[in-house]
Amino acid sequence: MKKTILVVLKEKKIPKAVLVLVILVAMFTLSCLQVNGEAGGAYKIEEEVGMHIEIPAGWIVFTKNTPAEDMDVKKYGTYEALMSDMENDGISLFAYHRSKGLILVKVVADCEEFKKIDNLTEVYLRMSDKAKAALEEEIKKEATMEEGKVLGVYFSDETNKKNNYVYINMEYVVGDKKMLTYATVINKKLVTIAHYPVSGNEANEEEKTTLLEILSTVHFDNWQTVEEVKQSIEQEKIINAQRVKIAVVTGMLFSILVLLQYKESRRK
Repeated sequence: MKKTILVVLKEKKIPKAVLVLVILVAMFTLSCLQVNGEAGGAYKIEEEVGMHIEIPAGWIVFTKNTPAEDMDVKKYGTYEALMSDMENDGISLFAYHRSKGLILVKVVADCEEFKKIDNLTEVYLRMSDKAKAALEEEIKKEATMEEGKVLGVYFSDETNKKNNYVYINMEYVVGDKKMLTYATVINKKLVTIAHYPVSGNEANEEEKTTLLEILSTVHFDNWQTVEEVKQSIEQEKIINAQRVKIAVVTGMLFSILVLLQYKESRRK
C-alpha cells in the first residue's frame, strides 16, 4: 500500500543527533555556561534547496560553517563529531536561546516518497478540491495520534506574501516535551524547521510566535511561492482559454473552406 505524504512525514523519527543537541542545550541551560557561537542574523543553507532564513538577535546559531575553534562547539564532544552528526542527519542549522528554546533546521534527501515532488507548495495548490478535502480528512485522523500528530496545512507568510510556502504542521513527542515542526518538500528533499522548548513541556504562545516569525523569513531560491504558483495557474488558464478560442476559430475556418470547396465542386 502506497504511503501518503502525511504518513511519511510522521514516520520520520527524530535522529540521534537531534537528541544529542537537545541534551547539549540542557547542559548549557543548567550549567549557565556562556555560549558564544554565531550571532543571530541571515543565513543561507545550500543543500540543493537554496534556503534563506533569518534568526532574531539574541539567539546563538550553529551551522556547518561554525569554526572549529569555537569553544562552545567543543562542549558537544569534538568539532568533528558535531560536524559529522550534522552532516549525517541532515541538520543544517540549530539556534539556541536561553529562554525561548531551540530551533532546528533539517534537510533530508533520502526519502523515496518525495522523489517526484519538486515543490510541495505547487503540488498542494494544483490539487483538486476533492483531493484537498481528502487531505483534510486524513489530517483529522492523524491529529488523534499521541506520539506524532499532524496538525494541519500552514501557509508561512500570508501577511506579507513574500516568502509564502505550504508546510505541513506536526507535533512530535521527544522525551517529555513536544517538538513543534513545520515541513515542506523542495527539490525532492524534505525540509523541516522545528522548535524544542527549554522551559516547560511545550512551546508557549511567545515561542510559537517567534517560530512562525522565523518561518516567515524562509525563502527558497528558484522555487515558486504560493502567490507565484497561483499566478502561473491563472496564466495557464488564460493561455488554455486562448488556445480553445484559436481552435474554435480554426475549426470554423476549416469548415468554411470545406463548404466552399464543396460548392465549387458542385458548380463544375
